[in-house]
Parts: sequence; C-alpha cells; structure tokens
Amino acid sequence: MAGPFIALVLALPAGLLRPAEHRAQIVPLLVISAVAAVLIAGVGMRQLSIETQLRTSTAYVATADRMIPSGTCVVSDYPSLLISADRFDTVAGCPAMVDSYGTLLAMTDGRKNSDPTAVRALTAQWQRQFAAASYVWLEWNSQGRIPWTPALYAYFTSHFRLLGLTGGRGAANVPEPGLYGRRTVVQPLAARHRAA
Repeated sequence: MAGPFIALVLALPAGLLRPAEHRAQIVPLLVISAVAAVLIAGVGMRQLSIETQLRTSTAYVATADRMIPSGTCVVSDYPSLLISADRFDTVAGCPAMVDSYGTLLAMTDGRKNSDPTAVRALTAQWQRQFAAASYVWLEWNSQGRIPWTPALYAYFTSHFRLLGLTGGRGAANVPEPGLYGRRTVVQPLAARHRAA
C-alpha cells in the first residue's frame, strides 16, 4: 500500500515550514494534510475490506477446506489464501512460493516483464510450480505476479480446470481467479458429492 509513502511526502514539506517564518501558511497546510490523511486512510480501509471480506468469511474458508484435501500440494500466487484455509502445508516435493510478487521483482531486477531472459526464467519457475501441484489457487490480478506468456497459459489451461472459489473474470490469456485442480487427478466438486 502506498499510504505510508504518501504520508511521508506530505509530512516533509510540513516539517520544513518554520512556524515563525510561515505562520500564515501553516493552517492551510495542516487542513490539506488532514484531508489528505483522511482520504488515504479511507482508500486503504476500503481496499482492505474488499480484499479480506470474501477470504475471511467462514463459508469461504469452509468451502476451501472441503475442496482441497489436507496434505496435498497446493500452489498459489497469493499464499495468504492458503494460510486462511489452513492449506499452506509443507508437502514433500511441493514448492513453497511465499512471495510471488517479490519473486517476480527479484528475478527481473524490479522491472517486472521487461527482460525476456528473466521472463523466461520466471515462466519456467512457475511451470515447475504448476507441474508439482495438484491444485492451484489464483487470486484476482494474477498477471501482476505471474508472467502469463502464451506458452505458460496454454500449459496451465491444458493441465488444470477451474473447480470453484471464483473471484471474477481474468484478463485476456490470464486464467480467471479461483481454485483449479489438475485435470488427471481431481474430480469436479459436484461429481464427488454424487459419488458420496
């Protein structure tokens, strides 16, 4: 979130003003700073409530618990989803991507998708992650954390299918957010209920 950085940008000019020299400017500056702080806090609280409203609901977590067997390899671009559903397990052979956005920035020197060599390396890493997983749980806007090249998208869609926990539409050539299961391993949830 950019809130702390915006607060620093506003605080620096306010701190440079000396009350004795610029007394007439202090009151308007304090009013503007207070309004900006309230707006920043409001935007931050709205974003936080939108992001956590669905994921923290008891029904959502119970659905994830029911759909993902304990002890299976689950990969996510947003590990807090796995943590909230108690599926952030250390399964032998299952890769543990703790910070997908940080990994993207580290592997591309902070330039995201600008270096083709770095994008190929990151794409290969995600393909290894997907190859080891029985389930993949993608959050909205996964293209900000995963370089969805045409080859990676084709691999993903040929090996995984959407099971549920959807969260809106994906962009072009980006899977929609939700829980995916490996096509050869996982039955759709409805089929599992019919079999039971």
